[in-house]
Amino acid sequence: MPEGKSPHPAPAQAVALIIALVPIIGLFFAIGSALGVTHFLFVGFVFILYWTGIKGMEPSEFAPALFGCLGGLGLAYLLHSLPVALGMAGMAIALAGVVIAVYLLIRGQAGLLINNAFMLLLTLGNPIVFERDADFAAAAIAILAAAAYAGALAFLVKRFSGGLQAKPE
Repeated sequence: MPEGKSPHPAPAQAVALIIALVPIIGLFFAIGSALGVTHFLFVGFVFILYWTGIKGMEPSEFAPALFGCLGGLGLAYLLHSLPVALGMAGMAIALAGVVIAVYLLIRGQAGLLINNAFMLLLTLGNPIVFERDADFAAAAIAILAAAAYAGALAFLVKRFSGGLQAKPE
């Protein structure tokens, strides 16, 4: 990067970006409300943060981010439901799942599913079990809605911003 140039937008650009984001985020809340998952939209926002902010909205990172988030939430659900259904045997099975997931993450295997998004949602999914109305299906729907919404927005931005760029001669 040239000296003196910041990778961050100027103050006026940052304000304009915030103003543009307000209706985009508002629409996502409206979608979540229509789907009945408003209480669990935070996990959808985790997907959006992970894919757009950490993975730079790379198309090749979309599927691993989505499957990782859903997989981590799924294992969090098993950590909650298996001990309830099977007692100590269920807890042992669920913990074995965690150990296997950590092993695969360390080894860099099964990266489409077992990745940092998986571990992030495994971690964030566990407090859901302490809520009175724990609804893992609603949380999964929130992740899917966020993925569809962010993916569609990214596609549209890429499609239309590419059309606005000057063509090389």
